[in-house]
Amino acid sequence: MRLYLHIPFCRQACHYCDFHFSTSTRLVEEMVRALTEEISFWRTQDWAGPCSSVYLGGGTPSVLTAQQLACLLDAANEYFGWSDASEITLEVNPEDVSAAALSDWRSVGFNRLSVGIQSFAPSDLQWMNRSHTAHQSERALDAIRNSDFTNFSLDLIYGLPTGSDWPTSLEKALAYEPPHVSAYCLGIEEGTVLGRRVATGKQKVPEEGSVASDHATLCRVMQERGYAHYELSSFCRPGARSAHNSGYWSGAPYLGVGPSAHSFNGSVRWQNLKPNARYLKKLKEGTPWYTAEQMDPLEKWNEALMIGLRLAEGVSVAHLESLLPSGQKLPERAVEELSRSGLLLEESGHWRIPEIHGLLTDHITRNLML
Repeated sequence: MRLYLHIPFCRQACHYCDFHFSTSTRLVEEMVRALTEEISFWRTQDWAGPCSSVYLGGGTPSVLTAQQLACLLDAANEYFGWSDASEITLEVNPEDVSAAALSDWRSVGFNRLSVGIQSFAPSDLQWMNRSHTAHQSERALDAIRNSDFTNFSLDLIYGLPTGSDWPTSLEKALAYEPPHVSAYCLGIEEGTVLGRRVATGKQKVPEEGSVASDHATLCRVMQERGYAHYELSSFCRPGARSAHNSGYWSGAPYLGVGPSAHSFNGSVRWQNLKPNARYLKKLKEGTPWYTAEQMDPLEKWNEALMIGLRLAEGVSVAHLESLLPSGQKLPERAVEELSRSGLLLEESGHWRIPEIHGLLTDHITRNLML
């Protein structure tokens, strides 16, 4: 089983982010207690351990104290447990990283970090409304390399409309020799500051040619540096794949705890409520703080297609056929058209998207959905 804990607090709101969070930390202590209570509840609902991976995301989990983080991990370990080989990840922001914090995080039980760098260009960080500076990123990565953490990942964003030097930012990141890199193309989501600015014409969207150039640079440089491009946004050195995220992409069950978190057991999806106050109120009352949905065969098929096409090896056609609803056939015409245009390859019993067309993954997937 894979366990995800959502820590819904940030110091400030990034303009592009559509994850659930609050910039008020007034409810942090109450939230930590609530998450431990929810962990205890799910232990009685057929979610058996041990955990192959635990991931604290958000939000910004590194705003919590070492004592609060220990409380969460202790509760998870008590009810589910894990082995020494399990991957225990903490998402952190650069401004929270110090030698003392790293020592605390390691002693609490974390063995992997995911660091939200995003960019080394000051103009990018200001445009994103990030809470850290490029200097803080450099200082944080120096500290990590001098710590007991040998497994860490860097988050980067490309395709920005700022006109900054993406190749230089990428090179600065790789100079720290991260075992893993998650590089995301900027998304424009409704409800975010960026989404509203684009909708009102206050912000132009990035030019397609510029975004494609950034993507091509990313793929080329990562290959030259010996990183495997194993998932649409994920690159790793040998042996450094994200065990937790790989579980999502393989369709393995996972339990999500905290406001807005999702869970999946293979046939049922749960989604926890938000905002924070509503989640806490429902949990305290003992009334459902989540909604549940039984997935039908068509939803399972589309889900397997969507996550499978993100992977470098693609998705098994035999697996997709085994999920087909009764009387339903594979979308052969769409497959033929996409194959003819070079957007989809059929190899070794898999459908996969060529790396060069990675930016079109959503478009290709929509054309294949039933």
